Amino acid sequence: MSRMQRLLTGFCLGIGCVVFVAIGGSIALGKVAFDTVAKSIVLIDTGDGIGTGFFIASDEKRSIILTAQHVLGSKKRVKVYANAGYRGSFVATIMREDRDRDLALLSVPTGPFPTLRLAASVTSGEAIAAGGFDQLAYRYFKSSGDLQPNFHPGSVSSIRGPLVVHDVPTDEGNSGGPLFDVESGDVVGVVKGSFNLNYLYAAVGPVSIKKFLREAGVQANISIAIQTTPTPQAPPAQTRGRGVPANYAALLRTYQLSAAKGDAYGETGLGLMYQYGRGVPKNYATALHYYQLAAAQGDVHAEIFLARMYEQGLGVPKADATAVHYYQLAATQGDPYAEYTLGTRYEQGRGVPKDDATALHYYQLAAAKRYAPAVGAVARLSKPIKR
Repeated sequence: MSRMQRLLTGFCLGIGCVVFVAIGGSIALGKVAFDTVAKSIVLIDTGDGIGTGFFIASDEKRSIILTAQHVLGSKKRVKVYANAGYRGSFVATIMREDRDRDLALLSVPTGPFPTLRLAASVTSGEAIAAGGFDQLAYRYFKSSGDLQPNFHPGSVSSIRGPLVVHDVPTDEGNSGGPLFDVESGDVVGVVKGSFNLNYLYAAVGPVSIKKFLREAGVQANISIAIQTTPTPQAPPAQTRGRGVPANYAALLRTYQLSAAKGDAYGETGLGLMYQYGRGVPKNYATALHYYQLAAAQGDVHAEIFLARMYEQGLGVPKADATAVHYYQLAATQGDPYAEYTLGTRYEQGRGVPKDDATALHYYQLAAAKRYAPAVGAVARLSKPIKR
């Protein structure tokens, strides 16, 4: 497994973002127990990166997973890890894709699994949440074998054609996961990615999802009679010390030993744990310190995390110019996320002079690496540019 897979970029860094980590327990908001939703969520490992999906239909012979097409790229088969209580992985085949809608269906020859329903509609202001496998959930899984998604709450900002615009923080690992109503648990969208630079995000809405499923011959809003099938339960997480999950404590020790040797991987890992308060008290200043140590060694992930801290003012005053500096360092190493982000900054003139030619240059670099958001940006800007 590559280091890129172990340390993917993109995190929930929004100011005031509340992150609920479901480890060995239920988390409820409104009338919905989040562990019920969690049992339908799967981790998708393409070999080049990770994403999220969820079961939309299932019986004893076959189960169908809905996700975002950009998670799969050009893959025809991917590895899928089913969630809480279902150990092991499955090889899933792509049964249908729609690049325009950014939706895809995967099929695994086993079941049954709990499924999620589609909401009949979605409205502005609706209380929602998203579940998926971000960096911490993925690394926790790889260190402990305990597969549990993270949940982020928020609300619907607006409906823009086929898209649901919302403020639920979304990172790359969350792509393809369910955006769901916190009262009913019904799915109102499939997580897609950023909508604009004002910390709003987009999901494919229920109208597009239903059309896609209908064209694929998959019946929406129906969980195939498995409600009476007992769902295996994951054992409670073991704790150590003052309620710190044992695997977080072990992970913390691993990072500390690594960082003590001056290893950038350990320094970046400690930065993550202090930024999110996992196994240690949340401390942005300490997180910043460890990220800076790793970035000084040219660690591309630490450079991106520093950029986002300055971008959003986490423990430091907001500083667009400093954020751009760290994005440029990461882009110099060929990171597609950094290249795309620089493209957006030059296109909008944030922290740099507005320059469509330079924006297009960075978009093209990221698009050449098949970074999905950059592909659309290249199409939008690929016209004669006036200098």
